[in-house]
Amino acid sequence: MLGSPKGIAVFSIPTLLFSILRKLPTWHETKLAATDRISLHYHKYAAVYFIQGIRRLELRGDTVALPRCAIAVFKRDTAHGWQQVDPAATVGFVGHFHRNHQPHRVIA
Repeated sequence: MLGSPKGIAVFSIPTLLFSILRKLPTWHETKLAATDRISLHYHKYAAVYFIQGIRRLELRGDTVALPRCAIAVFKRDTAHGWQQVDPAATVGFVGHFHRNHQPHRVIA
């Protein structure tokens, strides 16, 4: 587990695992271009995300650098967002399997 603030855990995963997960039928995905972000939000349930190519996890008052591919687990009510802060970055993806998750709000 990477160094993470209280309420979250981030684990590096192989790129191949991310590729396999993307093919599952209940997968939901948000694509982020070079300088896009997903605004801070939270859930009334524990959230689990799979990330590829996203540079930073945004928390209230903090950011966490992310590995190329990762799984991020959040306790209920933990505010979080995602950042592509590098204009030279390739496209990144945030995926999940949550049934009632509203679409992410992407900010360019």
